[in-house]
Amino acid sequence: MDDNQVNIFVTDANDEPVDLYALDENGALQWNITFGDPAVSAGKSYQAPPYLNTRNTLINQYNIYFTSDRQKTVPVAIAYANAGYGINLPIGEEWPVPVELRTVATPSANMSVHGKYAQPKELNFYFPVQITTPAGFVMQLLLGQCGDSPDAFQVVMAAADAEGDLIQAGLEAEEDPLEAGVECVKAVMGLVDSLHGTNPWFMTFMGTEYGPVGVIPQIQIAGNTCSGLIGVGPTGTAGNKQVGCFFYNSDDKQGDYTFNVKIYNEKVG
Repeated sequence: MDDNQVNIFVTDANDEPVDLYALDENGALQWNITFGDPAVSAGKSYQAPPYLNTRNTLINQYNIYFTSDRQKTVPVAIAYANAGYGINLPIGEEWPVPVELRTVATPSANMSVHGKYAQPKELNFYFPVQITTPAGFVMQLLLGQCGDSPDAFQVVMAAADAEGDLIQAGLEAEEDPLEAGVECVKAVMGLVDSLHGTNPWFMTFMGTEYGPVGVIPQIQIAGNTCSGLIGVGPTGTAGNKQVGCFFYNSDDKQGDYTFNVKIYNEKVG
């Protein structure tokens, strides 16, 4: 099985990092994150539930791990759409089908880490995530992964073995071992870089009747033009609400497993 990770970074309306691990006066976390039951491809092994890695993370970072086998399949992608939009699509030949927000039970929206809004054709797995802000705004998410490439550590170890073989061959051929080693290290790093784009994640931001979620084609964040998903919901204070904007910034080198969310405060009326 592989350790699959996905990041969520949270900032406030002023683009400042939000401390997700701050405690209240009773010593309890002000922010809360919980995980639901995963759905994986048939016959594949996994360890539930997903969990947070808190070692060497930033204060505004949720580093989520889920240990499972990887095999992307159509049934998991269809189940992901059904769960996210409150619908019941059958498994058929025409997939993915367009999901019209006007006709679904849940006004939700889907986005990949690369800023694409089409439903995934196949997924390895997905699982529900609920994030609750200190004010009481609840964000219901589905996180799923597509792609079945080897784990990066496995690739590096295989490349390191190959590097040793090449260096040994260079020594036997009376070549410069240092030069051979440098060239092999470059090859290893190139192989690691090639992993980009192989196992991207998807997110469905699930809306409600009173807090729909939609796609925003453009928004200014930290001086950059971004696109993403926006949802609104009530807080624990009457008349107040918060807005969560999960955005994609094409200038970020965030790879296949990072989402960003910006939290806005609003007062109704």
